[in-house]
Amino acid sequence: MTSRVNDALRIGPRLRAARRERGFSITDVAQATGLTKGFISLLERDRTTASVASLVRICDALHVPVGTLFEPSLTNLVRA
Repeated sequence: MTSRVNDALRIGPRLRAARRERGFSITDVAQATGLTKGFISLLERDRTTASVASLVRICDALHVPVGTLFEPSLTNLVRA
């Protein structure tokens, strides 16, 4: 059960995907949020965590509702 909880908290790849889908660079997001490029890079690689305030700023810059970061992933499991 612990790995499911940890997997659910991995928001970095979701942030990176949202940023790339919108054609933003890390520099663009950093400038829009007032956060450092290094922090955003670490966050996208799940090497650090962010405060709620930082997540709200990033999601606002990306035009993404904060709640979508915590929704379960939609995957299709196909067994042989």
